[in-house]
Amino acid sequence: KSITMEDYLLPDQGDNIIRTPDVEYEFSKKCLGVVLFEQMKKHSGNTAQIDAITGTDDKYEELLLKCIRAAIEMSDRGIKEDDIICVCSPNNLNSCVPYLAGLFLGAKVSALDPMMSFEDMKHLLNQVPPKMIFASETSQKVLEEIANIIGLPSIEVIPFNSFVFEDFLTPKSNEDVFKPKIVDDVFKTAVIFFSSGTTGLPKGICINHYTLLQQSTTFT
Repeated sequence: KSITMEDYLLPDQGDNIIRTPDVEYEFSKKCLGVVLFEQMKKHSGNTAQIDAITGTDDKYEELLLKCIRAAIEMSDRGIKEDDIICVCSPNNLNSCVPYLAGLFLGAKVSALDPMMSFEDMKHLLNQVPPKMIFASETSQKVLEEIANIIGLPSIEVIPFNSFVFEDFLTPKSNEDVFKPKIVDDVFKTAVIFFSSGTTGLPKGICINHYTLLQQSTTFT
């Protein structure tokens, strides 16, 4: 149900408090990756993102295809449900691809600020160790050094704008029949955010599928 101004209780109509109607949220058993996949297909002709510098844009159809190919490549490299995928890069037209692809596989996704200090980055990677990191070229060596320091040399660091990352975008024989992984419990962690660390070291904050889907309903 769409909310209009007629649904609001304004100050002169009550006790000087603006009150909004309760949000009617229908519980969805679909996980975040499935919903994103379905909505990207539904709005395939709409613009998904624009590079503000070059003006280049991606339609949802184009973005979805990149995400499907990346998800298949990630799966072939051993990524599965509940693994952690991390992105550490400035914004670009491909930086969201592994993030969405990870959700398509039922993996947990997170992002690191590439401008973060070495010690903070080491602390967070030790706290939330990913199986695969997609990074800017400038962050690659730092991340590989940290992985060795914390005893996790098996973390695979994939630099954007490299021949290695191109493997994630090349056509796949099974891309036309790809289906996102259905996570059986919507209260499982979908995304890991990191706190700002204002009063101490940054901490990982786990947000589940249900919460994110409910929030998206609230803002639509």
